[in-house]
Amino acid sequence: DLELQEIRNSNDLDTFLASKLDWQEAETERGMVLRTIFRDLIEKRKRHLMPLLEDVGGGVGHVLLAEEGRLAIDWQLGEHRWQLRANFSDEIATLPPVHGAAIHVMPPEAQSDMRDLSRFPAASLIVTCG
Repeated sequence: DLELQEIRNSNDLDTFLASKLDWQEAETERGMVLRTIFRDLIEKRKRHLMPLLEDVGGGVGHVLLAEEGRLAIDWQLGEHRWQLRANFSDEIATLPPVHGAAIHVMPPEAQSDMRDLSRFPAASLIVTCG
């Protein structure tokens, strides 16, 4: 659990300065890679998710697992079920299976293990829609 002293004061000048974009960093190789990743994620959200949200109310998500760096959530958006499985830990983890078309996978080369075996390498995730 996050302790109160770990949460930054949103009115503090240091918090503000730390949250500002560093445009010089954005022009580095790493910055350009991250900008490409975020641009891709925003496009996927716009193309796949946003059209399904028009008639959705609250309470459509169901947390299957949220512990020790592992996360499994399902959302029922009309006729479509969105599934997120993420392993934020440093070790291989087994998570509930996913179904449907893969929308986003990190790392891409682990997709078959995540889909077929529910075996997630460290620092991995998959989002599906079916």
